[in-house]
Amino acid sequence: MSSPQEKTATLPDHILRMINGEVSPEDKKEMYNNSLHNWWMEYSARKNNEEEEHVSDSLLYDERCHLPRTVAPPACVAERKMEEAAKASPQ
Repeated sequence: MSSPQEKTATLPDHILRMINGEVSPEDKKEMYNNSLHNWWMEYSARKNNEEEEHVSDSLLYDERCHLPRTVAPPACVAERKMEEAAKASPQ
């Protein structure tokens, strides 16, 4: 039987770096914005799916905290779209 001291951490490296304070605030903000952008893209694709009869069923509907179909996207999504458009357009 192994002793408690022999156990190793099972958390991913990027999580351990966050816990230990090895990630800068700028990096944290960038990771947060990337995560929020990815979530929003998936969420908006599903909430605007006109073929789905009960959209709320596919979004794990919670009447206390669900976003209507008309809600505006987070600011980071609009910023990302502008950045992507700028990269795509010839200069």
